[in-house]
Amino acid sequence: MRYAIVVNPKAGTLSLEEKMRRVKVAKNILGDCHVVGEDTNSSEEFCGVIREYVGKVEVIAPFGGDGTVFDLINSINEDQRVGFFINGSGNALRYHFNLGKCVEEQAIRIRDGENKSIDLIDFNGKKALFASIGLDGLVLKKRDEYLEEGKKGFSAYALSTIHGLFNLEPFNLEARIDGESYSYRGIKDFIVTKTPFYGYGLNVVPRALDSDSNLHYLAINQSYLEIANGLFNGFFGQGNHVGDYGVAKKIELVSDRDVGLQLNGDIQTFGREFSFGILPGKLKIKC
Repeated sequence: MRYAIVVNPKAGTLSLEEKMRRVKVAKNILGDCHVVGEDTNSSEEFCGVIREYVGKVEVIAPFGGDGTVFDLINSINEDQRVGFFINGSGNALRYHFNLGKCVEEQAIRIRDGENKSIDLIDFNGKKALFASIGLDGLVLKKRDEYLEEGKKGFSAYALSTIHGLFNLEPFNLEARIDGESYSYRGIKDFIVTKTPFYGYGLNVVPRALDSDSNLHYLAINQSYLEIANGLFNGFFGQGNHVGDYGVAKKIELVSDRDVGLQLNGDIQTFGREFSFGILPGKLKIKC
């Protein structure tokens, strides 16, 4: 069998019935394909289904959002090739890979797309394509609360961002970046990424690349007015221009207070010490 579509029933705002309708269309395009995962009830079960197909199919393609891709890349080995049906909420990776919204286009990209390898971020053995500490942790925590209340889509994200900007207490960071020491004061957000994009097409780190064997980072300690201007340009202009940008192989951060860490758009932990490394070419994709 060439393909396995692994459906995340919890991801995004689509009903399971609508997801399965779209998956049926994708299966017809791909042909030799198995559809699984739709009856899973937890992230652990979902990851277990992925692991069952590692090495047994040519391409594993999750149907979900950015968090679903996080589950995928942490459940496979480096020999397994993957594709993407990005149909979650923010869908940062759909913008990064320039995937269309319709499942037909995404299926064709998996079937006919080129094989290539891209880098991953390593955080204490967990792998991701984008990460950050600070503001995003507050935003995502509030977003999850809004989702539980029934608020969905961009409105939940926008309200969460406003809440985060008004409630964030800036923090100080001591950083070692490729062995060099730096001090950052009044940090609102520190981003480590392999993609320029956040959810809903926000071009937050325009110079980020996915296969240059570097971590791309952005330290944001500008005023809230400057951040708002950066967000506007990130959504509607040529990309965010706010923050101290750089590239590195290794980034170690120590905060003066507990802050939240997100990986691929999901909150992972709160803490004070964070270490990021680069895993060059460790994710094989067909896209």
